[in-house]
Amino acid sequence: HRFSSQILDKRRQHDELASAAIIQQSFLPKTSNLAAIEGVLELHAEMRPAREVGGDFYDFFMLDADHLAIAIGDICGKGIAASLFMAVVVTVLRTAAHEEKDVASTIARANAVLCRDNASSMFATVFYAVLNLRTGVLEYCNCGHNAPFLVLPSGETRSFPATGLPLALFADRAPAMASVTLNHSDILVLFTDGVTEAMNLSQEELGEAALIETLASSRGRSVAEIISRIFSTVDSFSQGAEQTDDITCIAIRRRPSI
Repeated sequence: HRFSSQILDKRRQHDELASAAIIQQSFLPKTSNLAAIEGVLELHAEMRPAREVGGDFYDFFMLDADHLAIAIGDICGKGIAASLFMAVVVTVLRTAAHEEKDVASTIARANAVLCRDNASSMFATVFYAVLNLRTGVLEYCNCGHNAPFLVLPSGETRSFPATGLPLALFADRAPAMASVTLNHSDILVLFTDGVTEAMNLSQEELGEAALIETLASSRGRSVAEIISRIFSTVDSFSQGAEQTDDITCIAIRRRPSI
């Protein structure tokens, strides 16, 4: 009887986690819903949770006909608690983005809301940006997140260092906003620390140098292929070691002008 009860409990837990995973996946956007970027941008995103559900997220949505909002984030912790807070962060960020006038105001409002009644003391590193599809100007706030890379057609890479602290830590610490121009054929790659901190059997980390090398050698490929090569680099380096953190990537290329 005890054995039967344990089996039923584990089956219920498995079903609940499977349902949570489906719900979490529903929060992730689909590029097929972005008709406005056709002919302008090439965009691809993937997430590989370390468990059934994770704390990483990515998001992209149109603010108006000319402006695309892009976000990637990593919640402290793992499992159900992280996935719940992830859903809150995504919802708050989307709401603020549609109601505030710029990137800095969006992040300031989202941070204030997340700090309110944060009894669990959870926080999130977030890179949030708005891309002007006409001009290529990208305005962004990097709230304690891994610095994304801009890969130029020449193979040169540039990074976007943090402009502020993670969200949900301090309500009165507004991050600074910065901007950069994505020229035609430039590739923007955003990722979470599950990439660079992937471990092999010798407990060594992959590191940024290996990621930069992968990006430089992949610049002529589609953004979907670039992300596939990033995951392949992680898998080859890991040598079969268990994945201990969520891995998430977004790659965006401005298409050449006609």
